[in-house]
Amino acid sequence: GLARILARGLRDAGLRVRYNEPYSGMAGMMYSVDRHGKHHGLPCLELELNQDLFGERSATGRLGPVIEAAIGELLAKIAR
Repeated sequence: GLARILARGLRDAGLRVRYNEPYSGMAGMMYSVDRHGKHHGLPCLELELNQDLFGERSATGRLGPVIEAAIGELLAKIAR
């Protein structure tokens, strides 16, 4: 699904990707996805970043382009 496509792009950039850890996300924790995505019949997923990734000032400058590229790949695949 969508999460696997996004994860592949993030992994290719050197990030470690885990699904629904340490909690499943199924116990009412996905409000935005349910309310703004599924409720309107839109494809959706939720991306959560570990706060440890932002320990250095340069993290945002490095992570932004990585996430943008991975989402761009995802959008290109679902647009086909």
